[in-house]
Amino acid sequence: DKLSARAHRTDGEHHPTADLELMVMDTYALTGCFFIGHTNTDMDSIASAIGGATLFKGTATRSEREVNGEIEFACKYAGVALPPYFDDVESASDPLNADHGIVLVDHNEPGQMIDSLGKVAFPGSGASAEQKDLAMHQIGRIRGIIDHHALSDNFATGHPLFVDIRPWGSACSIIAHMYVRLGQAIPKHVCIVLLCGILSDTINLTSPTTTHADKVFATLLALLGEERHPNRLAEEMFKAKTAHLTNLTPYSIVRADQKN
Repeated sequence: DKLSARAHRTDGEHHPTADLELMVMDTYALTGCFFIGHTNTDMDSIASAIGGATLFKGTATRSEREVNGEIEFACKYAGVALPPYFDDVESASDPLNADHGIVLVDHNEPGQMIDSLGKVAFPGSGASAEQKDLAMHQIGRIRGIIDHHALSDNFATGHPLFVDIRPWGSACSIIAHMYVRLGQAIPKHVCIVLLCGILSDTINLTSPTTTHADKVFATLLALLGEERHPNRLAEEMFKAKTAHLTNLTPYSIVRADQKN
């Protein structure tokens, strides 16, 4: 109860760190943005887009029309709608849409971006003058990166942007920490979907990439989301993913965990 009250700022206590963070939150420039994960999308990518978009009052999107069974199961379990396909959202991919920025979650490598973003923003050395002009506008729309992978050698912008890259096992752990740091309540359905993202990317906290931070935030999200059986949840997620894989071709199975 005390943990829940602290997370929802109903404990009646002063939290100067969170208050200070809220004072400068607008300078992050993430409010109202489109949040999108990598191609060949996975649960961590989808969940971090949902969590980030909810926190910053933006729009969660996905980079693939088709998603695996684990994602479908987790979203249904959490009671959240599957984010719309990025290219289907009005003006989301328009390089001239300067009113709505883009936040990359769970990736930063241009080759892992949806084509309407990556190939437009980073067209390569043989680009025409028109392509270079569109690239300048599209890159200018990228306002942030929230990721747990190495910063790509191929990523560069001509403007400063918000970057939060940590050596953790899941982008969802970073998103969860952002809620806590800002002193913002995490809606129950967001708690569950973020928990699913962590459990998926860390293989139920057993992967070598799992950190103490992932364990802390998985525990916190389970408590706040009132999920009493996270191990069972992980098992059901993995079963749903396995069932999905059995219907794929050998090539598609090999490609399942590749981001580009």
